[in-house]
Amino acid sequence: MLAFLALAIGWLAAIAVLLGSSVYTLLATYACVFTCFKARDVHQLLPALISPLLVWSLFAFQMFNGPDVAAPPEVLYTFMLGGPLSVTALSVWEVRRLRIRHGITLRAALGH
Repeated sequence: MLAFLALAIGWLAAIAVLLGSSVYTLLATYACVFTCFKARDVHQLLPALISPLLVWSLFAFQMFNGPDVAAPPEVLYTFMLGGPLSVTALSVWEVRRLRIRHGITLRAALGH
């Protein structure tokens, strides 16, 4: 009888923790996705400047950790470089577009 009571209390505690963490996870996901971490509130160029930095740092971690799959080096490095190069190209395009269409530059924000 005592074992059943301990098991029931354990199940109730586990369900309470699961519900609490589920609510927290949903609220945190909403805040992260729909506010985009408010990087654009600091400066309009900040997302375009941070994205390549983050992607290239992940690329560096992949280089030092070794490959996750067994593939020829040409294929492996092509796929590993595809993400960082495409994100960098999109960021350059976004910075150029902000400068040409809206006159937003990092130099203007710094007061130079």
